[in-house]
Amino acid sequence: MSLRIRNLYKKFDGNTVLEDVSLQVNQGEIVTIIGPSGAGKTTLLRCINHLEQCDGGTIEIGSQYLCKDSKAGAVYCSKGELAAIRKKIGYVFQSFHLFPHLSVLENLMAALIQVNGMKRETAEKKAMDLLVQLDLGEKARMYPYQLSGGQQQRVAIARACALEPMVMCFDEPTSALDPEMRGGIVNIIQGLATQKMAILIITHDMVFAKAVSHRIIFLENGRLMAEGKREHQFKDLDNERLLHYVNVE
Repeated sequence: MSLRIRNLYKKFDGNTVLEDVSLQVNQGEIVTIIGPSGAGKTTLLRCINHLEQCDGGTIEIGSQYLCKDSKAGAVYCSKGELAAIRKKIGYVFQSFHLFPHLSVLENLMAALIQVNGMKRETAEKKAMDLLVQLDLGEKARMYPYQLSGGQQQRVAIARACALEPMVMCFDEPTSALDPEMRGGIVNIIQGLATQKMAILIITHDMVFAKAVSHRIIFLENGRLMAEGKREHQFKDLDNERLLHYVNVE
């Protein structure tokens, strides 16, 4: 087990956004969360990455607890523990969040030097190796504005991989891509899973979700409503509303 969430609750201004959400993602597993806009998908990712604090529930990364449930609500770990836990979580944002004033290579090196305290020479070699793996070696000295959307996304993935996370989160990974580029991102994410990463994705792209996932979970109104597995061709998503949503026949 790499990621375990139990009984997660989150409210904004008295409105419940996540209600009693529990799920687990194991090493080497790709789990995709689907659902309509406003279902709570992005809020869930932000809670996992501590960009939002949940109001109740437990989040466990590996053998460490980001937060534990209590009668008074979620109790968070110390700042020192938080720094260690966040190193285990990679997050590829929908808008990529690359540093525009840094080259592609420098975007990767910054994470290694500032977060891991790596020496510049070592960081440069590791960053370059990652770029080569994602067919970006020739783009190392270019800047984000000089890249296509697909290339920027691969840089963002390489940067997230640089810290060797245990859990990788993707927020709408195909939103900036042409439809014919889906296959490339499917291959990249499945390759990360073979490295024993636990992968959690949120998306509206049903073709992509069915191509990449081991499991698909349907989230609506802040609650996990159903789950389907690849070995069943996702036909175990037997809720009529959900079957229509994912177009499973």
